[in-house]
Amino acid sequence: TPPPRAPPPPPTASYSGILECPCTTRIKKEWWQAYATLSKGTCHDLVENSSECFSAVPSVVKGSTYNTKVVVNKSLPSGCVVQAHASGVVDAVWNQDRSANTRGQSAQMKVHSVGFAA
Repeated sequence: TPPPRAPPPPPTASYSGILECPCTTRIKKEWWQAYATLSKGTCHDLVENSSECFSAVPSVVKGSTYNTKVVVNKSLPSGCVVQAHASGVVDAVWNQDRSANTRGQSAQMKVHSVGFAA
């Protein structure tokens, strides 16, 4: 049988217009965000909240144990901060102090800011 007389789907479409509606629930689409760390400078796109921070850290820093905490500390970079220890323990810290404009290295400890990968 010949194909139906309808315009084909766009060349970049992830579906076949002949086989299915693009709104189908049969095809599972996965979405994810890539994150990166920054040891100096300013992250271009910042992590928005503590839950996103704590979910992002294992994707950028490998460890055996992850500790999470929320702090208000002017001496740390604001936002999502991560510190990896030689023991394999990784500290994921969400610093709520937005007056701390620094990102990356801190006077207190060697830390990295976490943000979206470019």
